[in-house]
Amino acid sequence: MTNGLPSVQADGTPSSNVVSMLADVAAAATSLESLSVDTYIVGFALPFGVNPSQLDTIAAAGGTGTAYNATDQTTLVDALDQIFADILRRSGAASAVALNSSSLAANNWLYQAKFDIGWAGRLLAYPIDPVTGALAGTPTWDASTLLDTMNWDTGRSIITYKPSNRTGIPFRWPVDPTMPTATELDVAQATALNTSPAGFGDARGATRLDYLRGDNSLEGPTASTQFRPRNSDLGDIVDSGPFYVAEPRDNYRDPSYRNYRLSPAMTGRTPVIYVGGNDGFLHAFRASDGRELLAYMPSAVYANISKVTGQGYAHRYYVDGSPNVADAKIGAGSTWRTMLVSGLGAGGRGVFALDVTDPSTFSEANAAQIVKWELTSANDADLGYTFGRPSIVKLQNGNWGAIFGNGYNNTGTGQSGIFIVDLSTGAVVRKLMTGFGSLGTPNGIGSIVAIDSDGDDAADTVYAGDLTGRLWKFDLSDPNPANWNVAFGGSPLFHARVSGTDQPITTAPEITLHPQGGYMLYFATGQYIDVNDPTTTGQQTLYGVWDKGGGGLHRADLVQQSVTGVVALGGTNYRTVTSNTIDWTSQFGWYIDLPTTGERVAVDPILRDGRVVFTTLIPDSSPCTAGGTGWLMELDFKNGGQLPSAPFDTNNDGTVDSNDARIAGAQLSVISSSPVAQSGYGTETNPLENKYLNQSTGNVARVLEASSLFGNRRTSWIEVR
Repeated sequence: MTNGLPSVQADGTPSSNVVSMLADVAAAATSLESLSVDTYIVGFALPFGVNPSQLDTIAAAGGTGTAYNATDQTTLVDALDQIFADILRRSGAASAVALNSSSLAANNWLYQAKFDIGWAGRLLAYPIDPVTGALAGTPTWDASTLLDTMNWDTGRSIITYKPSNRTGIPFRWPVDPTMPTATELDVAQATALNTSPAGFGDARGATRLDYLRGDNSLEGPTASTQFRPRNSDLGDIVDSGPFYVAEPRDNYRDPSYRNYRLSPAMTGRTPVIYVGGNDGFLHAFRASDGRELLAYMPSAVYANISKVTGQGYAHRYYVDGSPNVADAKIGAGSTWRTMLVSGLGAGGRGVFALDVTDPSTFSEANAAQIVKWELTSANDADLGYTFGRPSIVKLQNGNWGAIFGNGYNNTGTGQSGIFIVDLSTGAVVRKLMTGFGSLGTPNGIGSIVAIDSDGDDAADTVYAGDLTGRLWKFDLSDPNPANWNVAFGGSPLFHARVSGTDQPITTAPEITLHPQGGYMLYFATGQYIDVNDPTTTGQQTLYGVWDKGGGGLHRADLVQQSVTGVVALGGTNYRTVTSNTIDWTSQFGWYIDLPTTGERVAVDPILRDGRVVFTTLIPDSSPCTAGGTGWLMELDFKNGGQLPSAPFDTNNDGTVDSNDARIAGAQLSVISSSPVAQSGYGTETNPLENKYLNQSTGNVARVLEASSLFGNRRTSWIEVR
């Protein structure tokens, strides 16, 4: 770790640690000394005075349910085999789940991405009970299971990007890798595949590519002739959030969009789940049965992709970013298309775009039409490790673009900033740097939010926070991109800082209108990227800040709310908070300092039904836990205080009403993702919704809550009911 920022290894790959058990578990699979996922009792002699039958009880007290008794070398080896087999069966999850609908309807599904400790990925589809919102006990399909049955050579459509002519090509070995054609891998890409995990040329590029495509015949324990055995051809999915795409659902005012949206090809479009995997591919899975329709390897992962094949593989990130998909009007004919844009997260310094308009055309033969562009640090050194979903928007110059933060650990200026690129070509339209950060003290922006403040369907403002705690506003309101700038004369809107220490902002703010003009921005501080982050204990804070039209705001300009206590109800701990009044003539919002040591926010907040919702996390250094704990905080969006009515079913009677307690947060037993909500439950007079949270244990938590008669939307400050 350098200067408190995400650390980068010598080969350029960050030591990301979104789920704190990852590094420990990877080492545990190959080294007894590194065993840190569970505590097992193994020895040649029992503890003095302990009966063997009591060992499981002792083990359970230490965090595991099983003890192993070994009295000689043979039984010790057997016990260790059982332990490591148990480790490899464990699973975890970090990214948010996806729903096929945000409102209750027939055939509702939840899609969960997760990973097994053997570094295999899973994408699971669970039907949702239309009455209660409960998930089925077992998934209807697992994409990894089906992928493993597909023919690696003829059954899969896998494409990649050729940097020399900037086009999509099939992911196939060149006939002559020293003289590739226009539709074959570049020499540099073939050279990377011909490189051993240790960094030496081994001339195994053709077979290594086949292994990456899924050829299991090449797997085995012999390092000189075989590649690493895999539990599945699907690599682990850690931070990449699945994105569900069916028929077009946007509401652009352009009359031609309605024709596009209602065309037979679009209303009957095959629903697809897009998600990134740390096998080096972005995957497209058919939502009906989990069958892979397409896989894409970005060029930026080639430098380290051979390490996936190594016998001593230690976990790495490749395509770890979350994709965003939206409709846009692009190209020479200005036709409507559906575009996917994604960064690589901790996997590399790059962003790519695919045209995913028609899944029926997904094939290697159509690679050039599907792949639109890539932008990497080789094009611009100010591009770092790109976290957060890029925004796909119409720009004020009339063209469509993708906007994203410049990421972390860039090797250009070291400053934070945003990129605005042409969606059709990937050309950088503008790069707006903040001036804060240097190569010695690198800064960066992870997640951004772009808004259209005047209803013309074009983005004119971008908000984003950086690692120094500065919340920035970028003005894109002028038709001429040359006039886009950092608002307030280059000063931040707000600086999150406590006791002389900057508070990093790594998530995107949530936004709503303020009744007196301007916007309220809800965001929180905290970092959970670097391997050292779980041990940091700096004060982190939840914020609600009013952009009234002037910058330079600090904590002193806000009203403080505080957590006043914890109450136990129905087997769950809940928090209460103050509801201090804000004088909007002289004050600009509110803040709440998180009370638990090490508590922070590392996932995006959501705004729903007059509530701003934050998921906090508290890392746990104990080897017997799945990463830590946290809180689901739900606050009044007007002042950050206690809600006027009960949000949760605190008495566990299956509804939320006056019999439930007014509280502000529910404790979570493990680290959880940002919630995804589905409304439409309960009755007309007592509407309810379910929030689903992916958890670091690999489970999905369902929280029943009160809802609004009018559903969710960003709205004016006062909701009319």
